[in-house]
Amino acid sequence: MANSKINKYKILELINKLPYNERQNAMKNWHKEIGVAPSTFNRWLYIKTDQGTMIPSDHLIIIAHLLKVSILNLYENPPIKREIESE
Repeated sequence: MANSKINKYKILELINKLPYNERQNAMKNWHKEIGVAPSTFNRWLYIKTDQGTMIPSDHLIIIAHLLKVSILNLYENPPIKREIESE
């Protein structure tokens, strides 16, 4: 499984690009702003592409805001836009 080593989200990569103090703050405090346990936030940083686990969209919005990026920039491989059939 080649994809199992690739993170589904680029959140950790983006956090690691922050200046040191901001990076430390992100790792210690962002879980509070997002409204999840520290262990949940940490687990989200390491979700692999072959896992079915997903971060809820309301939390992705907050994370994108904290990182000052669009939600699509959080994905390693953004979701495919599908055409919705009209009835």
